[in-house]
Amino acid sequence: MPNVILINLFEVPKGKEAAALKMWEKAAEYMKKQPGFVSTRLHRALAPDARFHLINIAEWESVENFQAAISRVLIR
Repeated sequence: MPNVILINLFEVPKGKEAAALKMWEKAAEYMKKQPGFVSTRLHRALAPDARFHLINIAEWESVENFQAAISRVLIR
């Protein structure tokens, strides 16, 4: 079965970019340690008036691996 690609769009309020990056980095460090994690990349919009300033593309071995990782965060 092929890996699963997730695309997450983040609408970041003006002036909150640094906080959003810090939050993403913390989440990415957690996810990288989870079973089934393959990769993640964060992309930034070039246009200052873009609706979605940050776009995360993550790859997982399966939907189940991703859901298990998320459920562990929600239980904490």
